[in-house]
Amino acid sequence: MQQIAWAAAISGYEPKLQALGAFLGDAVARSDRLDETQLLVSALADIEKPHIAILEILTEAAPDDDKYAAKAAQQAEAARARAANP
Repeated sequence: MQQIAWAAAISGYEPKLQALGAFLGDAVARSDRLDETQLLVSALADIEKPHIAILEILTEAAPDDDKYAAKAAQQAEAARARAANP
């Protein structure tokens, strides 16, 4: 739980803080899952806003024709811009 508090203290990114809060609640409620929670918190502690933008791009469905390819390119460019200006 100390790692959760540390990760939250150095982050100002609201979605990350919400996820850390959920991990804290899970750690308190389910002590049998502390190893799993610790592993997830370790990973989440290193993720910042630019990483999230890249994950959004990677998880989008692949475009199936030129119309959707153009839209996907615009969305990717917007995500790159967000990542460049956190």
